[in-house]
Amino acid sequence: MLDDIMFENCGEEDIPAGSDHLSCDFEKDTCSWYHDYTATLLWKMTDGKYEELPGNGNYMIITTDNLKTSSAARLLSFPQPAGHVLCVSFWYRIFGSSIGTCSLKFIAKHSGEPQTVMWMRSGTQGSKWRFTFFSFIIEAELDGGQGSIAIDDIVVSNSESGSCPPERECTFQGSLCGLKFHPSADFSWNRTTGASQPANSSGPATDHTLGTEQGYYLSAQSWSHPVGSRGAMMTAVMEPTPPDGECLMFWYYMEGSGVGELSVYLQSPESHRNQLWTRRGDQGKHWRHGRVTLYSPDTPYQVVFRAVHLNGTNSAVKIDDFSVREGPCSPPGSCDFESGQCTWVNIPTGDGHDWVLAHGGSHGPPTDHTIQTPEGMTLDILKVYTIVQKLGVTQTISYKKDLHVLLKENSRTTTLWWLSGNHGDLWKRGEVTVGRVTQDFSVLFEASRTFNHPGHIAIDDVDFTNCTLPGRPSDQPVSFIYLLFSS
Repeated sequence: MLDDIMFENCGEEDIPAGSDHLSCDFEKDTCSWYHDYTATLLWKMTDGKYEELPGNGNYMIITTDNLKTSSAARLLSFPQPAGHVLCVSFWYRIFGSSIGTCSLKFIAKHSGEPQTVMWMRSGTQGSKWRFTFFSFIIEAELDGGQGSIAIDDIVVSNSESGSCPPERECTFQGSLCGLKFHPSADFSWNRTTGASQPANSSGPATDHTLGTEQGYYLSAQSWSHPVGSRGAMMTAVMEPTPPDGECLMFWYYMEGSGVGELSVYLQSPESHRNQLWTRRGDQGKHWRHGRVTLYSPDTPYQVVFRAVHLNGTNSAVKIDDFSVREGPCSPPGSCDFESGQCTWVNIPTGDGHDWVLAHGGSHGPPTDHTIQTPEGMTLDILKVYTIVQKLGVTQTISYKKDLHVLLKENSRTTTLWWLSGNHGDLWKRGEVTVGRVTQDFSVLFEASRTFNHPGHIAIDDVDFTNCTLPGRPSDQPVSFIYLLFSS
């Protein structure tokens, strides 16, 4: 029992000795980080085995176990001296079959000013540790479901040059992440929100990161500039890529026939630019996924995002959530679903059921296809796959389960492959040939089932391959792994 606690000769700005020990591997304690006991949750120190991190020692984690309402946990730093630049890096892991909108944030708080979200990730990021670096409160929010958020190996250092290494991922929630105006462009892009967009402009109403009107993204806002104007933003100078390249991933929004053009360039130190990717015209009323492999193994480089204004409408190009990851990008459409749905998006059907990410045993089969890990093995080496449980159109006593592969060209939809019934609880390979298509097309996976009996419909490891057979025009084979099972 304690009573009559008093603090004497303490000033509001007093900072304990050792408060600058913010670099921390959490092997013994939390270093100079301390818990916010006014939060609804506390970070816990635990150990585990993860291939991506050296040492396989302790890390900090919070889980959704037994949570029924949204809750948050915070690690705080003591105030740091002003007048110099701090660079922060850390490893993080956000994973769970139904983790929903759970998020991890890095927040800066200056005396007398509101908090600023400098970095943020929400939703499952795959069952692996990821690294982030950028230029201090660490907050994690959970909203129930199944999953966990973990952090480890925080490194905080002073920047002698006044700047930090180039940021390899950005949500635009707190800053431009080092992106700056390209000197050869006619205008710059603006960091904005859906709530602050002009009333007569095209969407989106929400950003991609948070899915809210308060979330930030980058907008070219070209309507205020003459037709033909070019607006470009470029990253800081990046280190040379590995020999096999790196993958740039981002989300873009281009609505309306007059939205203009978006291009991605790789720029050398001599200002030579090589166009890697481009889209033009209306791309629909939703965020789309873009990715391109960056090759520059011998020289440093910069990535340039350029928008071109083609007519006088109030449409504009927007981008959000860009990241640069190790290794080359997989072909367009290909996806192992480890870190999300790649370029695949749900099409609203009105029945309230969608394809969702899941790990082995959470909703469906005990393992994914890629590694075939049985249930009970450590979660970190499990891949994730998509699984659907749709209600049938009619209520019937008989059991029905169907999986269709469809080809959509403009308003025309063609069934390329279909399967019905119970085919066991083992993964099987499916393959269809799209054929020679002279225009843009989409491939759809459509599944339906009644809910009278338990069962699974799942897909994994979708792969698009361009190939040319002797004496035949180029085709588009699509392979995938599927499972239709009635328990």
